[in-house]
Order: sequence, then structure tokens, then C-alpha cells
Amino acid sequence: MKHTLLVCLAFALLVIALPTSAPVVTAQPKTKPKPLVAVMPFRTTSDELQELVRTVWVEELKKSGKVRVLSRTQTKERLQANSMAWQDYDWSLNAKQIGKALGVKYIVTGVIEARDTGVISPGDNQKRTYTLTMKAQLIDTSTGEVAWADEATEQLQVQLSVEGLIKAATKRLARKLAKKAAGVWGEPGMSGI
Repeated sequence: MKHTLLVCLAFALLVIALPTSAPVVTAQPKTKPKPLVAVMPFRTTSDELQELVRTVWVEELKKSGKVRVLSRTQTKERLQANSMAWQDYDWSLNAKQIGKALGVKYIVTGVIEARDTGVISPGDNQKRTYTLTMKAQLIDTSTGEVAWADEATEQLQVQLSVEGLIKAATKRLARKLAKKAAGVWGEPGMSGI
């Protein structure tokens, strides 16, 4: 009897000494992994412009914090490992194949067109007018469908150095479109983005 009384007393002291509420364990919300994107070459007449555009797109998409971007080196290595070439490829027609080879959810590609409109301004400082257009698209590699597309155009009046102005305008257009594309992640209707 003495033993039973001691056990009951010890149990009662233990219950009194324990905190009245158990510590609350909150489950950490699972963060959705950011989609992996590859920026492919834009079709253009200049390799230099092509690389400039790609660099701007990569910078802007990374800055958005909404996606992970495959580096140029990783992209080239993965393409080569799958017997695919970096240049001269129709990225939009082969999006599923490219996505599988690169391990990416999306690819960004497009076209850059610079054309001389033939308009020359009158006067002593004659300037030619050029139109620069950039078309870009974000392709879902699981479906091969275009998830987003846009274009931007800029008029340039140049006296001498066409290339310098075209590069500057190309960079502005690439930055503008890349920021727009980065903004679509998480918008309604953009499932999986």
C-alpha cells in the first residue's frame, strides 16, 4: 500500500511539473522549386547581338528571383551531350526535345531584326533611320506550347556608327522584354510557371 501511494504521489508531482501545453510544432511551408529556364540564341545576323541579348535576358531573369537560369556553359554542354548544336536550331519546333536534353521547364528564344528604312533626314547632319524589332517567346518544354510572347520595336536615327546604336537599342529591348517575361511567373492562367 505504501508503495502504491508513493507511485501515485510521484505521478501527481510529474503531472504538476510538466508544462500545461505541449510545444507547438509548426510545419514549414513547402517552397515550390523555382523552374529552370534556358535562354537560347535569338535569330539575328550578328553573333555579337545574339550574345548581348542572351546576357541581358539571363541577368533580368535572375534578378526577378522567380526562376533559375541555366548558364551558357551548362546549356552548351548538355546540348553537346545530346548531339545537338548551339547555333542554327529551330528552338520553338523542338521545345520538348530541347527541354528533355537540358532538363529545363522553359526555354526563351526569339528574333532580332534591324532594318534600314531608307529614310534619310534632310539637312547638313543627314541621318538614316533604322527600325530594330525584337520578338521573344517563353516556351513550356513539357507541352511545346508558347506560354508567353511579346515584341518591342525601337526607331533609331544614326549618323555614323550604326552598330553602337543597334547594340544599345538591342540591350534596351532585351531588358524590357525580359522584365515582362519575368513578371509572368505566378500570374493567373500561367499554370506551372
